[in-house]
Amino acid sequence: MTRTKNRAGFSIEHVAEAAIKADEAEEAVAREQAKSMSLGSGAAHDFFLTGKWVDRVMPLLRGVADSTRLRLIALLAKKEPMDVGQLAQALGVRSSTISQHLTILREAKVIVTEKNGIHTNCYLNRKFVGWRLQQLKEILHRE
Repeated sequence: MTRTKNRAGFSIEHVAEAAIKADEAEEAVAREQAKSMSLGSGAAHDFFLTGKWVDRVMPLLRGVADSTRLRLIALLAKKEPMDVGQLAQALGVRSSTISQHLTILREAKVIVTEKNGIHTNCYLNRKFVGWRLQQLKEILHRE
């Protein structure tokens, strides 16, 4: 899905890729630190058990752990961009309530927002969410 570039010349995909690269860089450092640590048995310390990784994935889980936010995600998956007013109207919820939920989703990097005059357009950050979900899947399928 191709998006137009914003006034600064960055596409929504660029923002998502930048978020992934920043997290990957920090996680690479944390993985190296985890390798130097050891558990009581002497086994290599598992990066996915570190507080750093857990702290990173918790905002995503918190972001989707609410029925209104899940409905917002579903709406954006179907039609994007949508602004706060459109989302509020579609869900039958006050704009101020939608704004509070969007703040949580934005902090979790589930959505990306872009100012367009007096409106704030919201996009689903598909790449980042997919990347985090892939990490969760890897944890569930490890031996």
